[in-house]
Amino acid sequence: MNNRQLQILQYLSLASEPITSADLASKFQVSTKTIQNDIKFFNLFMQTGDG
Repeated sequence: MNNRQLQILQYLSLASEPITSADLASKFQVSTKTIQNDIKFFNLFMQTGDG
């Protein structure tokens, strides 16, 4: 897991409302596709434990 992904997880864990991929993309200055790929990675990591 890279630094941006760790920051995204921390940001999401502190959020009190749902956050869109567009919001995350803007906050972390990446494309929405990158955010979607990160979310896919998170899901895989949670299923397998090793991404």
